[in-house]
Amino acid sequence: MRGIESTWWKKVNMSNIDIALDEARRKLDFQAQQIDGLDTKSGIILGADGVLIALFIPIISTHSNLINEILVKIALIPIFISLVLSLVSLSNIKFNNPPNLNRLWSHYVPLEDSSETKLEITKAMISAVSENEKPIKVKSNLWRYSYISLSISIGMLLVLAFIL
Repeated sequence: MRGIESTWWKKVNMSNIDIALDEARRKLDFQAQQIDGLDTKSGIILGADGVLIALFIPIISTHSNLINEILVKIALIPIFISLVLSLVSLSNIKFNNPPNLNRLWSHYVPLEDSSETKLEITKAMISAVSENEKPIKVKSNLWRYSYISLSISIGMLLVLAFIL
């Protein structure tokens, strides 16, 4: 792409590109913090699930009444749902955080002008911000459903404590 087509970027106001680049960096940093926070919350839920499972084991082993045993096993279902959702939430998601250093060296460095490089990096970062929104939303929803399931299991445990 040489000639007129390759110089279209020279008409772009570079101070506007600086603003867009700074905003894209800020947004990518915020997204990384969101992912870190959601992973921390999922880890806490995972620990709470483990504690609840440890509490349910003695209850199951001490009650020989079939109805009570069935109620306890039913109460375990939301804990296991919460456990699975937390583990899935903790799984790695594809998080785009350009510029990729290999691509920077192979693709951007050979460009004729540093302004063109800055523009290309800005476009890649803006694209990454958009691509990251969906996986972050999925991770957030998984955490939310895990939390709801944990809350249900705590409520069921309290009810069972009064019944048994």
